[in-house]
Amino acid sequence: MRSTVSQDYVSLISIRAETDEGPTVLDGTIVAKDSLRVIRIDDFDVEVGRADRMVFFRYVDRPGIIGTVGTIFGDAGINIATMDVGRRAQGGEALMALTVDSEVPPEVLDRVATVIEASNIRAVSLV
Repeated sequence: MRSTVSQDYVSLISIRAETDEGPTVLDGTIVAKDSLRVIRIDDFDVEVGRADRMVFFRYVDRPGIIGTVGTIFGDAGINIATMDVGRRAQGGEALMALTVDSEVPPEVLDRVATVIEASNIRAVSLV
């Protein structure tokens, strides 16, 4: 769909993808020359720049999750470049979006999923 009216962005593109867990919608925009940003995933407001490696977690919002994820990644020698969290409501479902400098092994993803009780976890590699 193309429209000349945008409430929040000069340009916005929405992509809908079918996954094993159901449909996912990503909204993106250009915020500066050649600076692409994902600004919404499903109905979670996030801001994630394009990166070769990204990781996404869905979980119930509660204190300590950001520190726990950082500690698990740090213990595995994985550097988190950026992190953004979007949530529907305090204490409700949240989405954490990370960009990382190296591939995240499945056992690290499994550990994070178990410890934070993630309902969904996905690593994306564009390399």
